[in-house]
Amino acid sequence: MNIINFIKKNAMAMVAAVAIIGFSSFNLVENYNSAGLMWYPVDATGNISSTGNSSPTSGCSDQQLPIVCEIQLESNPNGTPPANHIDDTQLEGGSVPFSSAKFREEN
Repeated sequence: MNIINFIKKNAMAMVAAVAIIGFSSFNLVENYNSAGLMWYPVDATGNISSTGNSSPTSGCSDQQLPIVCEIQLESNPNGTPPANHIDDTQLEGGSVPFSSAKFREEN
């Protein structure tokens, strides 16, 4: 009987707590969805940028040329690339898979 009275007295607080938990779960889903295929710039020495974009930002070519200027990788849940250098990707013989790449001529 005490449990029923407790529930009756605190029903609004429990509903509010459930609502807060429910709404905060949407933030977790949004953060998870930020991961996925991202385009990461690659500098002249082969270092992959830690910030990416959902579409390519350079005017580089799809044709395979000597230098990689952007690479499309499956990002980590926090949006960072799974590799720090182009040599770590399968494009250059490493183990990290890549989806696509953009290339440019040597300067």
